[in-house]
Amino acid sequence: MAYKPKDRNFKSTDTLIRSLIEIISRGGNLLLDVGPQPDGQIQPEFVERLNAIGEWTTLNSSAIYGSTYGPIQNQDPYRTTARGASVFVFVMDPSATEVTVSSINRPVHQVRLVATGKPINFHSNGNGIRVPVDKTFWAQGIPVMELR
Repeated sequence: MAYKPKDRNFKSTDTLIRSLIEIISRGGNLLLDVGPQPDGQIQPEFVERLNAIGEWTTLNSSAIYGSTYGPIQNQDPYRTTARGASVFVFVMDPSATEVTVSSINRPVHQVRLVATGKPINFHSNGNGIRVPVDKTFWAQGIPVMELR
């Protein structure tokens, strides 16, 4: 993509991270096309967003790098990826106070917030689990929970 000085319609960091989650939860890869300015520099708005995405992906790298498509698809409040014995749940709804993960098809012994490593209490309910979502989970952006 070429540099367009009059184009100020930039996607927010949140929109870009949500796009990344949507794509990786379905087994894809996201390529961001950033065109340099005539002087070879990358626009500050792009640098800001790339840095923010990098910070978020660093905190949640275990749910992203080396993961595969999510075992549970088409759930509005969350998206999933998997790696080894772990299922990662990306909470997409900022108003959610609880996430119910059904049809896991494996026992869950532990749930933790990936960005901090903090254990999260959960409740088993037959074929899945219910996990309360605290507003503090959003402190590092879209929260990701690891189910093991």
